Amino acid sequence: MDQTFIIEKDYLKRTKRIAKEQIHLLKETSEKVKADIIEQKREMREEAKHSISSNLNSSDNFDQLVALSQFATQTMNTIDQYESNMKKIEQLEKFMHRPYFARVDFKFDDDAVEEKIYIGRYSIMNEPDFDRLVYDWRAPISSLFYRYGTGPAFYEAPVGKISGELKLKRQYEIKNGELEYYFDADMQILDDFLRKMLTHNASHQMKSIVETIQRDQDLIIRNMKSDLMMVQGVAGSGKTSVALHRVAYLMYHGLKNRLTSQNIIIISPNALFEKYISQVLPELGEENVASFLFDDLYDMVLNRPFETKNQLYEFLLSSVDPIRKKNELLYKMNSEFIDRLNDVDIRPNMPVDKIMALYFQIVKDPEALNDTSIRYEDASAIVYLYLRSNGYDDYRHIKHVVVDEAQDYYQIHFEILKLMFPGAQFTVLGDINQTIEKHEKLSFYELVKSTLRKKNTSLVSMDKSFRSAHEILEFSTRFVDTEIKSYSRHCEVPQLIKRDKVSDFMGLISEIERCKELGYASIGILCKTEDASIKLFEQMHSKIELSLVQSQSRSDLTGTFVLPIYLSKGLEFDAVIVWDVDDVHYHTREDKQLLYIACTRALHRLNLFYFGEVSPLCL
Repeated sequence: MDQTFIIEKDYLKRTKRIAKEQIHLLKETSEKVKADIIEQKREMREEAKHSISSNLNSSDNFDQLVALSQFATQTMNTIDQYESNMKKIEQLEKFMHRPYFARVDFKFDDDAVEEKIYIGRYSIMNEPDFDRLVYDWRAPISSLFYRYGTGPAFYEAPVGKISGELKLKRQYEIKNGELEYYFDADMQILDDFLRKMLTHNASHQMKSIVETIQRDQDLIIRNMKSDLMMVQGVAGSGKTSVALHRVAYLMYHGLKNRLTSQNIIIISPNALFEKYISQVLPELGEENVASFLFDDLYDMVLNRPFETKNQLYEFLLSSVDPIRKKNELLYKMNSEFIDRLNDVDIRPNMPVDKIMALYFQIVKDPEALNDTSIRYEDASAIVYLYLRSNGYDDYRHIKHVVVDEAQDYYQIHFEILKLMFPGAQFTVLGDINQTIEKHEKLSFYELVKSTLRKKNTSLVSMDKSFRSAHEILEFSTRFVDTEIKSYSRHCEVPQLIKRDKVSDFMGLISEIERCKELGYASIGILCKTEDASIKLFEQMHSKIELSLVQSQSRSDLTGTFVLPIYLSKGLEFDAVIVWDVDDVHYHTREDKQLLYIACTRALHRLNLFYFGEVSPLCL
């Protein structure tokens, strides 16, 4: 065993010992605090009984009520202290399994000797001598690890720019509290390490990327200046992960602007995606933040049936002639129609039923009030008018909004967000190549900027995909005009597989079994629509084990799933099977975008099945 390894093991041992001591001390303190809470609650009950039994109109009783209120406040503060201690204990217990993952040795310009900086998910300090053993990955000095190789380097601290020289960059593999190995990293070794990480199976839920954050990703995460941060990222570029790590970073630095998990909200595309991303922030040691779908808002405001976003997709993708509907969407969701809505004389605090009646008068369609369901484009306009009249105080406390899959929204959606969160900052994530029923260019982000009207805005492009193997990405790019960079991780070339008969499922069953033999834990069978997914599931579920994913599903993504392509956005699978890619189902420009979305869900394996003539889009 080399001397450096021994030194590193000793440092790990010391770090764990100090963490263990802190856990023990916190547990002792927590027991005392818990006893104080029980005693305070007992005394408060006694005081309350005495106050209630006294004459409520007497001045003495008023003083007693004041004292009781102060007593209650004291008890709540004690409870807060107890909960804070328990959260710290939970963090330290997680810390013991893997205290840190990296180290940089940095020589400050004015110092003769470099300082060793260990970096982990949480920080820990040896309290007696104020020696920081591990720095939180979000600390200013930790940016050195993400942004530089050895050589001249600097980081931005609260006091200004700190310059020096990075002497060493090291990464560790620590499992269950034991050091397995370390390596001194240059850019090539880090690329190899990331490539190795990318060969792992997909997780049933999104995981943190804290150990493999790239330089351009770190610049987005640590951006504190932009009131509106927009990210145009290709499929698999990690834009959602980056946004969640940005949220964790903003909370870490939230003391000066009092930003907590209660002040942040995520606008998600669907319920399945909400579940998929739900563990990233807890994994980073932060409380989860609230999220909602636009459908949730429409439901709260309208209080009657309406066409949901997924129902809209289903109609557009199933319809023989969706042109009229698309034209309605393009007109009623964008600037010309919004200007008409802004000319409407809306009184304050108008009930939604009156706003609805007024709206259908404006569009000369009063009979629509009797429809069983409000059309999506009309629901959006009515919600916009309602917010103009009533505001929405439920979200007044929100200071930061994350909008994912932004390319699927229209101008009216951003007008609604502006009304709901007037003082908030925004992180907006999108990919103009992943729209469903419309086509967008980079000018889309100019529309977002001009609508939200924030003082400091920035747009960053992420053009490297970390998800799909090279051959999958090469196949997928035939559907778009965008150049996408990838890591040189390889797999089998995707195949177009013909079925002899409509009722022939043997090839599909063989492919699923082959994926399982290869050790793939998540297999996605992607169909064009939910109706097609249901039909395939009904034909297949008696032959092989699989699950159906529908609009309100919140499944963990382990196993074999059948789902429509539009529900797969933002998700990833070890293996993807795209079903029925014939010239009947896939032949339009919108179908080309669907195939791009479908194919880029795959990490390690992609195959496409068809009956009859293969779609010319695939050739």
